[in-house]
Amino acid sequence: MAIVRAQSQVFESIKGVHFLMRDANTRKTLACLITREALTERGSIHEPPLDPMQVFTAYRDEIERVADDCWERGEVDDGGIIRLTGAQFPKRPAEEPSR
Repeated sequence: MAIVRAQSQVFESIKGVHFLMRDANTRKTLACLITREALTERGSIHEPPLDPMQVFTAYRDEIERVADDCWERGEVDDGGIIRLTGAQFPKRPAEEPSR
C-alpha cells in the first residue's frame, strides 16, 4: 500500500514543512509534516548550511520515501498526520541529492 506525492505545493510553518501524499490504492490524501529540527539538522551538514525549505527541496524524494515507510508501519499521530522527525530523517543523508 504505497503512498505517492499528492501535489507539488508545500507549506512551511514554524513546525516544519507540510506536504501531502496520497494512498495509491484508496486515493486518500494524507497530511505529512517533517519537523523544522529534522530539516535544520540535515541542512547543517552543508557548507554553507541550507535553510529548511532548501533541505526539503534537495531531499524531497528521500523525505517522501521515509513518509511511505512510516505509513506502511502505521506511524500516524493522533491527528492523522505522518510526522517525520530527526529519528526518521537522520543528519547523514542516505544518498547525495542530484543537483
